[in-house]
Amino acid sequence: MKNKFYWFMIISIVLISYGFFNINKPQKEEIQINKEYGKIDPINWYGMISTGVNYKGLKVEVDGILMNNYYGYAIMDDNLSINIPYKSCKELFDCSIFLSNKKKLVIRKGQREVVAEVGKNEFELDGEKMTLENKLYYDEKKMLFIPLELFEKAYEYESKWESSLNKIKLTCKNEDKFNLPEKYRLDEDKRVFNSARDQSLSGTCWVYAGLGALESSLTPEGKYDFSEKHASTNNVYERDSDEGGQYSILWSYLASWKGPVLEKNGASSKSKVAKHVQEMQIIEEKNYKDIKKAIYKYGGVQSSLYISLDYLNTSTEYYNSEKSAYLYDGSEKSNHDIYIIGWDDNYPKENFNGKAKEDGAFICRNSWGERFGENGNFYVSYEDTNIGTYNEIYTKVDSNKNFDNIYEYDESGWCGTLGFTHSERAYACNVYTAEKDEVLKAMSFYATVPNTKYEAFVCEDFRGTAQLSDNMELVSRGTFKRSGYYTVKIDDIDIAAGKKFALVIMITAPNSTKPIAVECKNELVDKVVKLRAGEGYYSLDGKKWESAEDSECNICLKAFTDDKEKEDE
Repeated sequence: MKNKFYWFMIISIVLISYGFFNINKPQKEEIQINKEYGKIDPINWYGMISTGVNYKGLKVEVDGILMNNYYGYAIMDDNLSINIPYKSCKELFDCSIFLSNKKKLVIRKGQREVVAEVGKNEFELDGEKMTLENKLYYDEKKMLFIPLELFEKAYEYESKWESSLNKIKLTCKNEDKFNLPEKYRLDEDKRVFNSARDQSLSGTCWVYAGLGALESSLTPEGKYDFSEKHASTNNVYERDSDEGGQYSILWSYLASWKGPVLEKNGASSKSKVAKHVQEMQIIEEKNYKDIKKAIYKYGGVQSSLYISLDYLNTSTEYYNSEKSAYLYDGSEKSNHDIYIIGWDDNYPKENFNGKAKEDGAFICRNSWGERFGENGNFYVSYEDTNIGTYNEIYTKVDSNKNFDNIYEYDESGWCGTLGFTHSERAYACNVYTAEKDEVLKAMSFYATVPNTKYEAFVCEDFRGTAQLSDNMELVSRGTFKRSGYYTVKIDDIDIAAGKKFALVIMITAPNSTKPIAVECKNELVDKVVKLRAGEGYYSLDGKKWESAEDSECNICLKAFTDDKEKEDE
């Protein structure tokens, strides 16, 4: 009898693991089996099911978007409830979500707000209390998980379990209900902590705008004051503060882990980096809907204007100082960076000196101190020539302990692009030598246009390009909706000290014949680019490789590792 029971259990687990049970969604019900084998405790049965599901890697798809496992996998618990890593929810459910004091959770999708508390199985939906079967909880690694049930109840999602794919699929029944409000401000929502800064006579608006947007992306979970002076003097571009700059300089500084550093730690090059920025995106030109959604989800949006003002708070043809309202309708290109902290679709057109045809304005934070505008803020008409043309957001900002080491050849970042005539696709490769016994955890690179597709490969033992195509393993694939800088996590790969390893990406950039981002000399970068012999390559087909050095560039493809000894502890 006992042997039969064990055989039954083994067969059951095997059948579950291969998706044998054709069910719409795991059901919590008492399970009866043949009396000859007795009756199984349903809790243990649920545990067997959840173990099989989690072992295979539970997939979650929401409105056609598959969950990115950058912050970990979804988990099915022993009650057959599915729980999502907190940090994955923003992208997955296209919502604003933040945690205060590691306890109070606030979620907003459209104008519907959820307030929940860790450790409790209830939440408030627009002030009305609702119950959950399971609590919000931290796991042993201090990662917060949120029951999927919360999103189903609060935001009207329907779920379907696809056992053959080990996937839960959710679809929003009433997406039209969740439109953005007509007016929203980060400062009024306590998501801008710092007051308006003053760049004085320096040409560093690009630093103030970028770090301001970055700080707001971390608020209210954390209140950070980053050093603008450190960012402007410790990047590799070697430019004086009065020479001006642009977002790409700040991006290279952040992507290379040279910053940001806290203001209180000073501008010394030895100051400790406070955060590791792992993802930055570019919103397409004049896409006001996406700009508003990004403000709501992430925080401030770095953008730029053509400013024609000789003195603070002096009215001009384009600026109404009494209303702090600005509209430039000429043909000059941008010459000043700000960051957008909100919008008002009904802001009166009359405030723009008779130039605006329609109501509506973005609310922008300047870097001319609190004496300018309304405590440093001002209104820019939707009809302004340049507002919303260039837009940058900071979308993944991790702890400075997320990875131990960074390998890179592109300290100046994305300066140019490389590719082949008549082809949207190209391969790029960087070869690195491990400094010690390490574990390869992730890689990062740029998407040069929207909707870029990629496949990422690793060659653990690089012995030359002739054998590269036969020795590289596919580790990730995906699509990036926006152009920008992205980090892709992979399954751990051990790399021995002194061993050469190669990262390879296949990039497909729609309507572009130069899909590879490279570091090269341009009008901003001249003396600082150091070409790397035998360490960077590019290819049309992944078989015949050409040297990046011969094209006078370095490939933008970084590696991130952890020390092996730490992994073994």
